[in-house]
Amino acid sequence: MIWKKLGKIWEAKTKLKWGSMSTLTPAPFILKKGVIRVYCAMRDNKGVARLGYFDVDEKNPKKVIGYSKKPVLDIGVKGSFDDNGMLLGDVIKVKNEIRMYYVGFQIVDKVKFIAYGGVAISKDGKNFSRYSNSPIIDRDDNGLYIRAIHGIKIVSKEKFQAWIAEGSDWEKIKNKPYPRYSIATIFSKDGLNFEKNTSKKIRLGKKDEYRIGRPKIFSLNKNTHFLTFTYGKADGTYESSYAISKDLINWKRKDDFGLKPSKKGFDSIHLAYPALIKNSCGDVFCFYNGNNMGEGGIGAAKLIKYK
Repeated sequence: MIWKKLGKIWEAKTKLKWGSMSTLTPAPFILKKGVIRVYCAMRDNKGVARLGYFDVDEKNPKKVIGYSKKPVLDIGVKGSFDDNGMLLGDVIKVKNEIRMYYVGFQIVDKVKFIAYGGVAISKDGKNFSRYSNSPIIDRDDNGLYIRAIHGIKIVSKEKFQAWIAEGSDWEKIKNKPYPRYSIATIFSKDGLNFEKNTSKKIRLGKKDEYRIGRPKIFSLNKNTHFLTFTYGKADGTYESSYAISKDLINWKRKDDFGLKPSKKGFDSIHLAYPALIKNSCGDVFCFYNGNNMGEGGIGAAKLIKYK
């Protein structure tokens, strides 16, 4: 792939107190003709993230035309799975409603955190309500500590396919625990109820990669599907790649994603959490995070050539 980087386009820390630390996990959504709404998580100075958005011109993502002054979804009630913040998974339209799939975080005693998947629903794309105060995708034997939806697609009238991160282990790097997780896929009749222990692993990682996650689905056309993901290494590398499929089941990892950290600037150390979208003109854009888990904000790139 050949991309034209557009640079950093938005960060919350200079504008919003509740986003003073970082802006991360972009999830672009076509709100209406001419407008891409990029939902994202915004962390406060304690590292707790709430969900909001910023709007860009669909032809020119460098042109920001609005943003949420307050969270569209705040942290959950005390003791719930999302009482210590959230990250964005995916945003899709289902009939006349907009569903926002997200990852909820809870602090517990014996591991660093646990993270499971929830969903919130909106009619207007601005006011969201939780479908449930409990996760729609909870722990199971494949994911004791982490089990969360990052990509989801309606594949037939009564069938949703989701791509999830699941993990049951930790990697110590310089005496700090980092979650070890991988990618799997799972099906649901309604996109709201998922059976335990039915996920199927998608093996995309290499031997020196210990966290393969944030799988985002993008269909270039009905026969060409991309699954973008981010991988980490013990040396601190945190970069992105993709796999390709014709049937959404069999995936082949490719090493020509083409988006790498820059020599300097907001994405000079890390390039993570890519999310692709096609506008009404057929242009494909990638929204992604830069350095240090969104501390550097969100950037964009335009696809110039594929193959």
